Amino acid sequence: GLDALKREYSNNDTRTHSAPWFFQNFDQESYSCFWANYKYNEENQRQFMTANLCRGWFQRMEGSRKYAFGVALIIGEDRVHELTSFWVFRGKGIPQCVADVDDTELFEWIEINDINAEKEKI
Repeated sequence: GLDALKREYSNNDTRTHSAPWFFQNFDQESYSCFWANYKYNEENQRQFMTANLCRGWFQRMEGSRKYAFGVALIIGEDRVHELTSFWVFRGKGIPQCVADVDDTELFEWIEINDINAEKEKI
């Protein structure tokens, strides 16, 4: 389940252990996955500012801890970069506790219907 994924991710190397474990154990019927891409990447001026934005977002998502696992990445150079994230939710769709966080509307949420087709991106 979700707690096992969190343990695997926290305690192991992502590429060599956690990602393969995720693909072997993902239950498509019980969980859903999403990409969340920040809608205003052109406003990201410095990576440290984007990291602060991301930390604040994750703090406000604290109430979703039982229902969600998310990883955010800042991709690019210091002055030109994007904020993107990958989420696993318990159940189907975006949980209400996530939808209720104001920052959620700042992201374009794209449901991943076939997790194996996204394997290279993840």
